[in-house]
Formats: sequence, structure tokens, C-alpha cells
Amino acid sequence: MCSLNVVLKSPPPDVELQQLIETTLVGWKWKLGLLLVYRGVINEEPGMLVQSWKEARDPEVEVQAVFDDVANFRYITAIAPDQNLCERMWRQLKSDFETVLVDELRSAVRGEADRDANAFMRLAVGLSAQFDSEALSLVREGLQSADVAVRAGAAEAAAMLHWLQLAGDVKAALARETDEGVANVLKLAADIIQKSSQQRSDRN
Repeated sequence: MCSLNVVLKSPPPDVELQQLIETTLVGWKWKLGLLLVYRGVINEEPGMLVQSWKEARDPEVEVQAVFDDVANFRYITAIAPDQNLCERMWRQLKSDFETVLVDELRSAVRGEADRDANAFMRLAVGLSAQFDSEALSLVREGLQSADVAVRAGAAEAAAMLHWLQLAGDVKAALARETDEGVANVLKLAADIIQKSSQQRSDRN
């Protein structure tokens, strides 16, 4: 299953954003041949709300809107079992909405991580787990930071990205971590990376 995200730049208030997404996706009937129907809220927890639109003839084809008040951003996810369709949906999202470029997300980590550790999470979401060598270096640096909030943000990004290249860094960070909360995130990241590695081995 393919899943690709776009991070929205300066989105309108949530009610307006939902209406904008709804109106935009109606137009996908002509742009992409997709009939996306609103399915409501599929996940709601403190600081997080996820809404879903599913293709009427193929419910595995989906668009999700994520309203994240914890990391303080909004993003939209294109989901489809077919990689080509998923990428077409993702490109259409980038065309239909004003989005934050990956380079801007990297710059935010470089310049703001010490003040806003959630910059790591926004970068990870924007990359959709697609490998990026510069982001790899940024996460590695974050895992070694003296600032516990920065280490926590980098650990969360490592868990979301689950790159095999981070396995050694996560293991080393866990060995030296003194904060219990960050250590728990690092353990989760290590487990996710290990499972991802095993899944790739099984496919091969």
C-alpha cells in the first residue's frame, strides 16, 4: 500500500479547510477519474483529528486529512494500493493546495529544532518515508543533541521514517539516553526499523 503526504502551508481555519478539501476532491472526478466520498472522522484523540474520503468503487483508494494540534500542522495523505495512482493523487494534491516544500521542512529543522522540536515530525511527514540523505544527517544530529526535546523530536522522526540507515544511530542513542520518555520512543523506533528490515528481507 502506497501512502504519500503533503504538508499544507498557511492553511485556513479547520472548518474552512475541510470545506476546501471537500470541494477540491469533487473535482478529482474529472481530473483523475476518482469519485471520493466523505467517510467522516476515522480517528480522534487529544490534539489529533483524522478525516477520510474514500473512492466509491474502491475503498482502498483514500484521501485523509490530518489536523495535528500537537505538532501544530495540517497535512493530507494520498493512499492507494497502486503506486502509480498514489503518485498521481499526490501530485494532484501538490497542484491543488499550497504546500510546504521538503527543502523548507529541512530548513525548519536546521533553524528551529532547538525552539520547536516538532519540526522533525513535520519533516518526517513531508518525506513520507522516502529516503533523503540530508534529512538522515539532520535526524542523526538531533539524536545526539544535548536538548532532550530535540532528541525526542529526532527519535519520533526516526520511528516514522524507519530507515535502515538509522538502525545503528537509534541503538547508540538508546544506550546513552537518560530520559525515560525519549528512551521509550527510541525503543519503538528500533522495533519499527527492525520490523521494516525483516519485511524487506521476506519480500526478497
